[in-house]
Amino acid sequence: MLLYRSIQKEKGMTLIEILAALVILSIVLISFFTMFTQSFSMQNINEKDMHAINLARTALQDVRDIDESTLSPQVYTEFNSPGQPLIPAVEANGQFHSNSSFSLQLTISNEDNTDLLKAIIEIVDETKDVVTKTYSYIEVSS
Repeated sequence: MLLYRSIQKEKGMTLIEILAALVILSIVLISFFTMFTQSFSMQNINEKDMHAINLARTALQDVRDIDESTLSPQVYTEFNSPGQPLIPAVEANGQFHSNSSFSLQLTISNEDNTDLLKAIIEIVDETKDVVTKTYSYIEVSS
């Protein structure tokens, strides 16, 4: 009888309690891993965007330094050769020297009733998707 009472008073965890604890723990861990995965992918996207924005800023400065008499309204994807704009930051095919996975696409258009040319600068990636886009105006001397 004494043995029977000591067995009944033993406290322990049942198999159900252990399984429930494991399920709760796995749910918490899976949610953390999902959050970390998303944060790493967002970091890669932001890094790509930041590189493209910096390249656009460099190209914008180069476009502002171009002699406007050499520009005509059209889309430029080739540079630094006769009849093409001189952009020191890119190679002849439009790829940037500092990051060859990005290319420059420059669109020049006339602005109505003004002595301005609108320069649209697009930075495209290897799949030809536009990563970032900016613009500037170039004053045409009369």
